[in-house]
Amino acid sequence: MTLGTLLPLILILLAFTEVPLFLKWYSDGKIAKGAAYSMMALSLVLPIAAYVVLTFIVPELGEKPVL
Repeated sequence: MTLGTLLPLILILLAFTEVPLFLKWYSDGKIAKGAAYSMMALSLVLPIAAYVVLTFIVPELGEKPVL
């Protein structure tokens, strides 16, 4: 497995755990609606950005074997 596939997979799993947490914080009144949606959007876009960077922009870094 390479860094270009492992890192986005880890970030996707992290996003799936963060989104319910942000929704809970919003429902509890700890954060505003705009902040909750912004954090969820950034959390879901980060794996895509990591994949694009490690695959197309810096492919020599994304090709490094990890496991």
